[in-house]
Amino acid sequence: CEVGAYDDGSACVACGGSSALPMVLLSLVGIALLFLLCFVINRDFLLQSHGSLACVIATGNLFAGIQTLSVFSQLSIEWFEPIATLLNLMKLLSFDLKVLKMGCLVGGNPVVQYALRQFVAPVCGVFILVVLCGKKYFKPAVIVWVEFINTCGTIFNLFFISIIISTFTPLVCYAHPGGHSHSMRASPSTLCFADEGHSAMVVIGLIAFALAPLPFFSAAIVCTIKYPSMTAKVSPSSAVFLQATRFFFFKFAPNRYFYGISMLLRSLLVCLVPVVIRDDVPLQVMVMCLIISTFLMVQTQTMPWRVPLNNFFDTAINLAMLLLMVIGSMAIG
Repeated sequence: CEVGAYDDGSACVACGGSSALPMVLLSLVGIALLFLLCFVINRDFLLQSHGSLACVIATGNLFAGIQTLSVFSQLSIEWFEPIATLLNLMKLLSFDLKVLKMGCLVGGNPVVQYALRQFVAPVCGVFILVVLCGKKYFKPAVIVWVEFINTCGTIFNLFFISIIISTFTPLVCYAHPGGHSHSMRASPSTLCFADEGHSAMVVIGLIAFALAPLPFFSAAIVCTIKYPSMTAKVSPSSAVFLQATRFFFFKFAPNRYFYGISMLLRSLLVCLVPVVIRDDVPLQVMVMCLIISTFLMVQTQTMPWRVPLNNFFDTAINLAMLLLMVIGSMAIG
């Protein structure tokens, strides 16, 4: 789109006087939520009631399910209403700020818009660090780096699917009639591996993946391996370790501490489906159902959640995802 217009998903629409308002409001709400999370997340979860813990776990499971819908919107399925509108709204969770008329603030260049999407996570990290430093000023007992890891880890764990699919966006392409060229699904005017802008976005996405999701996933594996030895002894180092990584382990039963890796792996595989499998809708549906059902089986066999009721809630969410895939398969052919 030209300067002074934004992409509404089907055409370029001229910006109005209040077009930037949704973006500004979201920024203010995001800042307020981050500020609040810096204090709420670092409370001692052992002081929380059983019901509060169940609500926290259920909210995380529901949020992961909603983010999975944003991945479904990247598939080649021709979704019908009202599912199409619902999935379009879910794009906001993958930091697709076009939904908020981002073009009215930064212009219509897709490379600039995509680069700004990748800055969301680092900017949040800097803001969290500033808030925690201010918190230590008023409360000297605060260990900044421990609370920083716990806060950022909680947010990364919660938004893992969104962060992954955001970095993979340039690699999600669809074929033009005849199959001679491909366009980005998120930006149809950008030809995959043919435009310089697309090449720039691929580089930005790979750098963003190497700087955020990949280190987080690797650190989660290392912490999971170290968890048994750290909990087997009582020492200052083990206490600090448990405080810094409680975002990853406190939700699970003590003997199911490893289930967090299973969830991250499931999220990564789900995000890879529209990247690896293009235009082949039946294969996309089959592989997506295979991934969800496989990890559903793992979940029902291990019953990992600290609050037993959350196991049934998690099962219900995964079954809803499978049902949505069955509905999507009806649009094939």
